[in-house]
Amino acid sequence: MSTKEELLKLRDEINQQLAELNNNSVAFTVDANIINRLGKELIGRAETGVSELIKNTYDADATFVTVDFVDSNLTGGTLIIDDDGHGMTKENLVKGFMTLSSTSKIHEPISPRFRRQRAGRKGIGRFATQFLGEKLVVITQVESEEFATKITIDWNSYEMDKELSSIENHIEIVAKQKKKGTTLYIEQLRHSWTDAQIRRVFRYISDLLQPTFLSNRSNELNLAKQGDESFLVECYRTENGLRTIIADINKLLYEKCLAEIDGYVTEEGDAYVKVKSTSFQLNDADLEISSSKLNNDIALPYPVLRNVNFKVYYFIYDRYEYYQNGITKQELGRVESLAAEQSGIRVYRNGFRVLPYGEVGDDWLKLDRQTSRMQFELNESTVSFNIPYTNKNFFGFVELIDNEGLLFEETASREGLIENQALEELRDFVRKAVTAGVRRIAPFIYNEKQKRDQKKTEAKTLKAKVEGLQAKIEEFTNEDQQEDDDDDHDTNSNSQQHQNHKDKKKEEIKGLLSELNSDLKVILDEIAMLRILATLGITIGEFTHEIIQFPIFFNSKLQSLFITEADPKKREDLEQVIDKVNHLDTYTSYFNDAVSRNSKRELEFIELRRVIRPFLASTKWDFEHEGINVQEEIRGYEIYTIQMHPSEWHSILLNLYTNSKKALRRAKPPIKKIRIIAGKDDRNVYLEFLDNGDGIPEENKDRVFDAFFTTSSPAGINASLNEQLIGSGLGLKILKDIIAEYNGNIFVANPPEGYNTCIRIEIPKATDEQIKSLQN
Repeated sequence: MSTKEELLKLRDEINQQLAELNNNSVAFTVDANIINRLGKELIGRAETGVSELIKNTYDADATFVTVDFVDSNLTGGTLIIDDDGHGMTKENLVKGFMTLSSTSKIHEPISPRFRRQRAGRKGIGRFATQFLGEKLVVITQVESEEFATKITIDWNSYEMDKELSSIENHIEIVAKQKKKGTTLYIEQLRHSWTDAQIRRVFRYISDLLQPTFLSNRSNELNLAKQGDESFLVECYRTENGLRTIIADINKLLYEKCLAEIDGYVTEEGDAYVKVKSTSFQLNDADLEISSSKLNNDIALPYPVLRNVNFKVYYFIYDRYEYYQNGITKQELGRVESLAAEQSGIRVYRNGFRVLPYGEVGDDWLKLDRQTSRMQFELNESTVSFNIPYTNKNFFGFVELIDNEGLLFEETASREGLIENQALEELRDFVRKAVTAGVRRIAPFIYNEKQKRDQKKTEAKTLKAKVEGLQAKIEEFTNEDQQEDDDDDHDTNSNSQQHQNHKDKKKEEIKGLLSELNSDLKVILDEIAMLRILATLGITIGEFTHEIIQFPIFFNSKLQSLFITEADPKKREDLEQVIDKVNHLDTYTSYFNDAVSRNSKRELEFIELRRVIRPFLASTKWDFEHEGINVQEEIRGYEIYTIQMHPSEWHSILLNLYTNSKKALRRAKPPIKKIRIIAGKDDRNVYLEFLDNGDGIPEENKDRVFDAFFTTSSPAGINASLNEQLIGSGLGLKILKDIIAEYNGNIFVANPPEGYNTCIRIEIPKATDEQIKSLQN
């Protein structure tokens, strides 16, 4: 008998003896079949399993991941997931990956190198590999070691009636495949994979993507270096040795833009821009950009600026009909969600990212401060037309090639570039080039709008339809009465019965018309009220659009005063004013976005994470200012409602947040908490909004949704308009009406421990067929 077999036998004997020492206790044993059961129960679907494995690479500080489905059009293929993360030592592999319910992600919720918040669910990865295939091979290496570690696991060996710890897996030391990182080979796949499923995997992890933009010229000159903050994923299919890309950030995002705007500045200072748009069949040659505003005939070179490349991808949201390149409403919605965190025009110097240019809230080109109204020539006349071109509408980069550091130099804090003439000229060039690019496609957008307007036919009003119906019935009644007068009065009993029946029908019709007229009066009164509210909404929209530029201006000037002011009391006063200006900026930005969405009338299937996350991004400053700990918990994927209006979710979330904020102010708990939970069940998608404020008394739980019922104190004269409206007791009533319109439900639910209020919303969910049609 070998030493290994002897040791295993001895271990079993010792365990048995320990159990016999105390007849009053018993320990758990684990059947190996638990691996199969956990794999099926925790994962549920193959796409979720692969996305969890990709999230693990994000947690491992990878910057680039390839996912290759090899011969997977039928079952039995191989899935290869390769990353450049920090990898695992043999000890990490044994104590982490090979330890069920490992606590490493609990003890280390932040990744070691890039300080990323862990994205993968604890312990799911190993079960995902079992769910996906029959065999797993892991090859992993760390930068500090000269070798790699390889482990092979045959999941079929985890059979019923075997002790889990008795099953061994082969581990060995092998030659390194690369500097660092991990490669998973999941063999004998249990599922076949379509292109649509592979694209779905990519969409599941799209929130994690952090693109690095580098120009072709930089790559050719060997200056490009991938930024530390980046996280890119590419999904491939390999069939019969032929490898084809199925999904990456270019294929599923940037290639579907409305327009691609490229520009550059030569070594002589000459500046150019060109525009490419598949949707409008536009592919311009280089257009000259002049450094001077004074000379419109000759494009003057820039005196200092040299060797600049830039490229931006331009999107207009809520107008998918402009796009002729296959983008869907849902894909455009995903781009808009991504824009909340990743839009803007970034700056790279010699291949390295320069912060804070292009970060959320950084308007280094002052795009957000200019009006969206643009003038251009069309058919020998000047057209003035609103077309959006703020930071939110662009994804892109500016690349500076300045190896000697003659033009651009980073500040001592490495936050931005030193202000000099080169930087001033850079801002001027990129702003002019981007504006020229948008102006180039503006006539196409304008013509599309004109076509839509021409297709609208003038429909009869409801009132005219009812009046016309009434006239026709009266005409019929009069003609019928004339026929009765002309008839012979010597009728039999059947004729009399017939006449009585006709008279009864006439009275019924008149009664119905009377009811319809009463209903019509109510509807017309409601329409009149809505017209007033719409007028107010337009006024608010115009005001928001105009005022949005002022907080940024005020903040800039106030910051300058704050820096130069020596008096502590005045500095304190300025700090308070800056604080309030930032508060104003938060709300104006959110309302401006709500107003722009409201211009879109089409209903669409709403994915809840795509309304929750932009809301949290827009209100982040406010809840941080209020000292509120806000947590988001989204359970599952594809949480689609039936078709709704996107702007209605602005109202829903803002009303719930404002109510919770006031409840927290009244209760003053030591730690203010709000928690937003979203998920789905068999029939509905649901959203729960929880807080630990002062709660809702039992007797008021049904009344809070009644019009004008409020527990708030009257709003003061200096209260915001939103606080005044919500404090009037209409907020939850409006939400109830919105949700009832879609056969949904809103009610006060029992909150979990640690919370005092839970408002739960249930909306019928989109069907699997509808979701599948969206994805395809």
